[in-house]
Amino acid sequence: MVFLKRLSRREFLGGALGAGALAAFGCRPGPTQPAPQQPAGRPSYGGTVVFVLENDVIDFDPMRSRAFVDRNVHYQIYDSLVRIDPKGNIIPWLAERWEISPDGKAVTFYLRQDVKFHDGTPFDAAVVKWNIERYINTEGSARRGELAPVENVEVVNTYTVRFNLKTPFSPLLAQLVDRAGMMVSPKAVEAAGPDFTRKAFRAGTGPFILTEAVKDDHITLERNPEWWGKDQFGNRLPYVDKVVVRPITNSDVRLANLRTGEAHVANNIAGKDVASVKADPMLSYQEIPGLAFASMIPNRRPGF
Repeated sequence: MVFLKRLSRREFLGGALGAGALAAFGCRPGPTQPAPQQPAGRPSYGGTVVFVLENDVIDFDPMRSRAFVDRNVHYQIYDSLVRIDPKGNIIPWLAERWEISPDGKAVTFYLRQDVKFHDGTPFDAAVVKWNIERYINTEGSARRGELAPVENVEVVNTYTVRFNLKTPFSPLLAQLVDRAGMMVSPKAVEAAGPDFTRKAFRAGTGPFILTEAVKDDHITLERNPEWWGKDQFGNRLPYVDKVVVRPITNSDVRLANLRTGEAHVANNIAGKDVASVKADPMLSYQEIPGLAFASMIPNRRPGF
């Protein structure tokens, strides 16, 4: 990932932490222990960041999304139950803590009590149950396989929810980091109907609110003033007011947009350009830990 040096690293990280499954261009709250003394000066709030992405978002619905590129925006709109830190550890997010039963067949999550969706509806255990059951039971859901070991979801109380499993399933927490654990507003889904795939407006609890999506042109995300996340000094996140995501499939054009100042952040710069980017005094090249997997998909046509 590359960004203009006139956008400071602190401003960039405050508006977003770019990196695949960690929270691509999202925000990471500071630790829960007492905040350290803040250095002189306070973070600057406001402004717009233009982020050029290698493809447009295909589906804003975490349930149906199958494209990796979608997550660059999903992580801005939606919070998931848990997340991963840069060292690969599962960390609390919408779930403040969790307990696994001795037999490994039940996982109980204790939820944050200070979260609301962008449309104003509350986030609670009933919403978690609704989302997970939607992911499991809806025809065409891309999350079915990821949640296949879940037998049912039980609301213990307003802010406690239990996943009862068919068999012990150690990857469950890792699955809930990504789209299988992202929470959407039932009210927003029901209001949009089949249009939710492209019109997921005010549907998440994340640091940014989706306010506009023009296919193959731009996506506008505006700061969620009520997001629960804070930085390590207790300052409310995110810092920036707006993020405009522009899909540009050509890597050369993405880089040109950076160099002319039309964009502030670019994803997936071509390998051939890395050396020149590192040598450019106006650009900052960042390699951020991420997760990936390789897959082999057999050709099932006759003759193969």
